[in-house]
Amino acid sequence: MYCNGKQAFKTLDNILRNKKQSVNVNTRVLECYFWPVLLYGCGMRTLTAALIRNLETAEIWVYQKTQIISYMAKKTNKQKVTQVNQSRSLFETRKKQQFEFFGHIIGGKQLEHLVICGKICGKNAWGRPRKMYLDKRKDWLNLSTARILQLAT
Repeated sequence: MYCNGKQAFKTLDNILRNKKQSVNVNTRVLECYFWPVLLYGCGMRTLTAALIRNLETAEIWVYQKTQIISYMAKKTNKQKVTQVNQSRSLFETRKKQQFEFFGHIIGGKQLEHLVICGKICGKNAWGRPRKMYLDKRKDWLNLSTARILQLAT
């Protein structure tokens, strides 16, 4: 994921590092051309803590490169984000996309619906139960499974 993002950034390097452009133009270019490449690397994978940390790191790295902030400046991540007049939005965008996909799947009432809800027949595997697709959504929304399914349809 991170390698695809760096490669995409390299192709847009001349545009994004141009000091004559305003910060707003750079952020619009990032939102149009760079964030989709970075988020495509995530795919529809489960957003683990490590993946979330990588997304946030990549976002800060891009802001640092577009503003040409030296690592010797020893600025915090919060200072780098405020210098660009942005908020950390990449993870929130990814969550929104996953909820839209979830609503699409739940509305279909097909095989995918059964798989996501964990209603496939058969014997349970040994060991600790695996995390279900719904578990992360329950954590984010602080709602029950029934309520999430009701909201999705």
